Formats: sequence, structure tokens, C-alpha cells
Amino acid sequence: MKTRITMLLLLATGCLNWPGVAAMAQTPEPPTLKPGWKPIDAGGRFSFHLPEDMQPQNVHGIDSYVGEYRNKNLRVTFDYGLYSNSLDTLASQPEYKEFNRVIGGRKAKIVYYRATDAAAEYKYYAAGYFPAAPSNRASNLNLSAEFNDKNEWETAQTIFESIRFR
Repeated sequence: MKTRITMLLLLATGCLNWPGVAAMAQTPEPPTLKPGWKPIDAGGRFSFHLPEDMQPQNVHGIDSYVGEYRNKNLRVTFDYGLYSNSLDTLASQPEYKEFNRVIGGRKAKIVYYRATDAAAEYKYYAAGYFPAAPSNRASNLNLSAEFNDKNEWETAQTIFESIRFR
């Protein structure tokens, strides 16, 4: 009897190391809301946090769910759908940096660069691309932040890190 219990415990312990079970156990915790920030629910699809003074803008998408928020320092936009920009064509931009992370339980590519287009409203661009989960191939997310003060890069990173999927 003691041997059976030991075997069952070993089996149960070993099961926790199976990839499927381990992934279920790693449900991402919601990020702590920073003082002066507010949570944004993106249509029940995902959520993220923004500084409290950011205001929603009236935008419309053609083939995806889109949104935009602005304050005096920053513009944040998102595109959630099948054709969201994967950020693969930006590597030649000045001051380009790329980071690969797991955010909100999904793989994410975060990029940063200095804009060179003379008509650009902002000097710096940062974006996060979250490929679709295997269970929903039409749900890629591109969330971008544009700003003029290089110090806003930290704000953009905080926004990206706050993303959680439903």
C-alpha cells in the first residue's frame, strides 16, 4: 500500500512537468496598477494600462479591432486582427532595438527606433507585436507608442508589460 501511494505521488509530481500542464499552471497574473494609471479594457479581447490623462480617440478599423489614446506626450494605438503589423520590416531604422519577451502569456516582439520621416508627428516609435494564440489565428495584436521625449520609452515599456489577453 505504501508503495502504491509513493508511486501515485511520483506520478502526480511528474505530471506537473508535462508541457501542457505546466502551461496551464502559468496563467499570467494581472500587473500591479501604477499610481496615476488606469486600466483599459479592449473590447473584452485584451487589457492594458495607460497613464490617467490619456484620452480615447475616435478611430475605425476596416478588418480588425483598433483603438487610439493620446495625451500631450504620447500616442498609443492598437490593431487586433488577422493583418496586424508584425514589425518585420523595421530593422533598418535608426537606433533600432528589438526585444523578445513573453508578456501576458504570449510571445511578444518589442521594437524601438527613431523616426526619420520628415512628416512624422513624433520622433520615436515603439511597438509590441503579439502573434495570435494557436487557438485563435485571427487575433494578432500590434500595440504602438509614439513620442517625442526619449524618456517616454520607459512609459511605452510599462504599457507593453501590462498587456493581458482574455
